[in-house]
Amino acid sequence: MVIMTPTPLSTPSPASTASISSVVTPSPNRHNSPRSRRQQPFVISSPPPSPSKKKADGLVVSSPMHTRGYGTALRSHVNEKSCKEAKSFLPLQWIGHGARCALLDLPVLLCFAAVCGSALVVRLRDEYWTRQLAAETWTPGRWQKENTYFGRLCSPDHQTAFSMADPDIVFQPTDTAADAKRKMLTHGATLYPHILSPETASEVRNFIVKQNLAGKDMIKVIGNENRYSFAIQVDQHPSVPKALKEVLTNQRLVAALEEIIGPDPAVIEFTGITSTYGAEAQNMHADVVPQGSAQRFARDFVPSYSLFIPLQNTTSEMGATFVCPGTHQCYRGGDQFCDKTAVQASGPNNNWPAGWGALVNQQTLHKGSAHTDEYGPDRVLFIITFAPRPRWGRQEVETRILGSGGSYSLHWSQWGHTLSDFADAERRMKAPFRYFKSLGLYKTNQQKWGWDFWTLWYQRVAQEELGYSRKDFFETLDTGGFDWIPKIIRGNRQAYVTTNPYEVEEEDTTDDDFEDDDENATSVWIVFAEAVIENAYALAVKIYQRSTLFFVGVVLLGNVFRCMRGNRTSFYRPIRRVILGHAAILLCAWLYFRSIEQGTLARNLRKGLAFNIKISDYSHLPNLPSTLATEEDVLLTSEYQSQYLGSYSDLIDYTHSGNVLWRREIEASYQNYEGMSLSLQKELCREVTLRVRQGGGRFLTKNKRNEWGVMTQPMAKDFCDEAMRSKADPAVGNMVKWTEYLISEFRFGYWRNARSLRVLTIKQLQSIQSKLLGRVGKVIKQGNRLATTRQVQPKLRSLPNLLLSTRQTRSKRHTLPPRPEVAEPYLGAWLQVGDLVEGRYRGDTNEWYQGKITAVVFDDLDFWTVEYFDGDDDKFLCRSCVRPFLPFDAGERVFWKETEIGTFLECEVLDFDSGRSTYDLKLLHDSSIVYGIAQERIHRRTEDIGDGDDVDDYETWNEGDRVLAYFPEDLEEGAFPGVVSRIVGKGFYRILYDDGDIAVVPHNMIVGPFD
Repeated sequence: MVIMTPTPLSTPSPASTASISSVVTPSPNRHNSPRSRRQQPFVISSPPPSPSKKKADGLVVSSPMHTRGYGTALRSHVNEKSCKEAKSFLPLQWIGHGARCALLDLPVLLCFAAVCGSALVVRLRDEYWTRQLAAETWTPGRWQKENTYFGRLCSPDHQTAFSMADPDIVFQPTDTAADAKRKMLTHGATLYPHILSPETASEVRNFIVKQNLAGKDMIKVIGNENRYSFAIQVDQHPSVPKALKEVLTNQRLVAALEEIIGPDPAVIEFTGITSTYGAEAQNMHADVVPQGSAQRFARDFVPSYSLFIPLQNTTSEMGATFVCPGTHQCYRGGDQFCDKTAVQASGPNNNWPAGWGALVNQQTLHKGSAHTDEYGPDRVLFIITFAPRPRWGRQEVETRILGSGGSYSLHWSQWGHTLSDFADAERRMKAPFRYFKSLGLYKTNQQKWGWDFWTLWYQRVAQEELGYSRKDFFETLDTGGFDWIPKIIRGNRQAYVTTNPYEVEEEDTTDDDFEDDDENATSVWIVFAEAVIENAYALAVKIYQRSTLFFVGVVLLGNVFRCMRGNRTSFYRPIRRVILGHAAILLCAWLYFRSIEQGTLARNLRKGLAFNIKISDYSHLPNLPSTLATEEDVLLTSEYQSQYLGSYSDLIDYTHSGNVLWRREIEASYQNYEGMSLSLQKELCREVTLRVRQGGGRFLTKNKRNEWGVMTQPMAKDFCDEAMRSKADPAVGNMVKWTEYLISEFRFGYWRNARSLRVLTIKQLQSIQSKLLGRVGKVIKQGNRLATTRQVQPKLRSLPNLLLSTRQTRSKRHTLPPRPEVAEPYLGAWLQVGDLVEGRYRGDTNEWYQGKITAVVFDDLDFWTVEYFDGDDDKFLCRSCVRPFLPFDAGERVFWKETEIGTFLECEVLDFDSGRSTYDLKLLHDSSIVYGIAQERIHRRTEDIGDGDDVDDYETWNEGDRVLAYFPEDLEEGAFPGVVSRIVGKGFYRILYDDGDIAVVPHNMIVGPFD
């Protein structure tokens, strides 16, 4: 190596420059400062061979400025042989890198991903799942505030059809979707012919029969012996998607379903039920219980409809289904007559043809009959159940949940899907994407969300419904149902046992709805789920810690070994690689959690809007006295109004007797209404409303306490005017309906917590309604001047009304019927808060005390709260336990309480002083007379019931005891079996009778225990 020191005084000659054959390069220097670059010497070295030309011998002088940055490249090409050897080792290097990543980096990153995933689950549980569980928990405490109907007692008069061959039940070839809607609202069941071909039905039937023989994943049903059921999967057999496509692409059926349920309804059940010879008849039942369904709580539960399709011709002996039309709005009483009057799907011809579907509201009473044909084939039903889709769009919120008590036999991987998905199952329900949609994780832009798996799971666990009771949990645990969860995560069985579950009798589902003790107890399913989450997180953290220590130890040992061999290595390179992997995992976890937080469900849960309609502001509602609704009353409410529930907005008008009669009155009177004079319109509405009252009905609407209140006469006339105009002009009717939808949306929907916006918007919408309808006395704007509706007619008028002359409209006055008399249907039917009444103290049958109604109570049934004049009160008095106070008649025998703490003395009424409301009484035990006794100290007494034991000397009962007890309204019929569901007070019990009736009875009406 030749070191040359450059000097400005000595410059090489051109000849010597041309003969230079070596390259002068700067020596390596770690410093990069200008000073170090100026001081570095020139180095003459042999250049690499040039591929283009040979160089002459000599020296080529190159300054450091010309060769900077090329030192590394030049050194890598010094030896061509060594370069080729390095390339030959390249595959081995990649294999080594892969092994290192697989054995060291990847385990650490996977363990860290498990920690992040379990931590994310813990965070979701704390932030959202706990809130969702609380929102979906349905308790009797919510009944009072969220009641939309009343405890309707049905009788045989409510049954609407007595044959499945009735033309009004069968969907005729000429029927439209509107006809299907009317039939379903009226009867709660409709028969759809020829929706599945016999060939396809036979294919599906063969598959279901073979699956029954396999006995896998069977589901319990009512009357389970000789009945088989399982959740069908769309890809389980080729015949399944074929049958689904054939049924759910039937244009007339789909149009009817969307008119009844709503656009593209969600599928919440897909199963097959087989009855073999020997299957016993089921009891008459609804698939959802009245205490937890849209029957009485329309803002809390969605309606649901099951489509039953027989896969073979079915006779009555094979177990054709019985249906009781018209019972879909029955709270109780239907099972007492439907066993005798229900109609069978096989009809008068004793044949329910294969492929003929029966669409049944899940609130309608029905049952599977016994299979008694020894030589007949098995009866196989293909069942699909639909419900309105949940509302998870922008600025939307779902306040409802699915009805309680249903079996919902749908495979877990098929939740979250809709009718359109099942109709094209081969393309839109492929694995694994259907799993993601079922769990609420992902869907395509073309799809709509159905009810996801977790929403239903929370609901069923919170209510401890069918399959999710405490006993079901331990049966699942003991039979290996949780073996797919490692034992170290699921924990020990003893951790979930507080008492021996098999020593406790299985509680009846109906009784659970009325039990209110220990309401805040956490379900064992929730305890188990939380324990699994916590154990999984702790295990993930422990494994991650150990894997990290192992990784660091291996990297240190590797570096020490390489240093001992003389190889230079970097300790930070693998650490940097793993840190970058951690950062990527953290970023993905944060982005996923962020996407969940920004989702509609998460936002609504944080705001307390989802699955909940709790609202305390009813300021826009009228201040009316509260009352209990009856069958004859006309109900006006916006709580059923919703544009996405299909036909359910019109349910009351077709099922409630008072509204049905009102609708008929309007249809008979609306002709030429807009062409009448204003005075004639008012007179017509007066007559129509009086006819309703003559039939025992009142006009009721919700008041400021969200209870039924009696409308004033002007309010009833406005209601009549609205009904007449809406019927006479469909344009007005549609606009009024849409304003009702909007009012309902602001009351219960996404904007309900924005009080100022809600109140102002509702007032504006009500003002728009008044202008549309031309309400009497309301000021409306006409052109550039203001005029009252007494001076103008509504702007929206149909053309035929404009052709009526004044003489023609006034002549209608002479055709009005005479004004009728009004009368309540039974004594006490029209009672309301504030009325003076007599009540049976604690529901006793022998003593009536005077008091005043102070409140109504919507518990399991509708009750009065009565405050007696002596200071006591009753909060659960049934309708028959309260009656209007009638003045005592002369000669009537009564009881008088001589002093505040004295005993009651039997007396006879002599005279009444109307001015002071006092009575003169004659004591029967000594014939003495007392004067000026206030009526508050007098009470009536009826015939004694029981043995008259002293109140402190009687047998006591506990909640849950089976007893025989009298029913207050049927004392002559004797005692009935039932269960003590609540201890109301000392010596008084609330009895849940086996036939569904409920009453508060004294101890002396309980005959004894019942085995």
